[in-house]
Amino acid sequence: MLEALARIGPFMSGIGLIAGAVIAAISLTKFNLRHGQKQRDDAWLTTFGNLFEKFWYDPDVSAIRKCVSNDQAYSTILPALARRNAMPVDSNTLDVKENELIDQVDKFCFAILRIMYFSKLATETGLESSQTTFNEYWMRKIRKREELAQYMRRFWTDIGA
Repeated sequence: MLEALARIGPFMSGIGLIAGAVIAAISLTKFNLRHGQKQRDDAWLTTFGNLFEKFWYDPDVSAIRKCVSNDQAYSTILPALARRNAMPVDSNTLDVKENELIDQVDKFCFAILRIMYFSKLATETGLESSQTTFNEYWMRKIRKREELAQYMRRFWTDIGA
């Protein structure tokens, strides 16, 4: 009987070693997947935080954001938007002050576009939350500003105003 155990012993030891290695590999894979997802989530949240901060604290973006939410402020950019919308896309005869306003509008549009992109990415990866509400709120406000919405449709087609 000892002879039979002596023959089976190394075989059983090998099976135990292989089973242990498989379990360790599965555990390591699970850990890496969870850790990788956490890193992606953290990177996304950091990026969105940076975009959100720019949306609220960049002076140019903030100026146009205020125009979107306030009728009196909107009236300050309305003439420049109306004149730019009346021109061909490849022509620009605005004066310097009007161009500065349009430049601010472009920075605002770029901020919105980046936030929309990252919000879409969040929805696809399961991080959907207030970012979607953020987009819906601001897009609804933008669409009420007819000249701004027209400008976005002409020059920022990916926004879908």
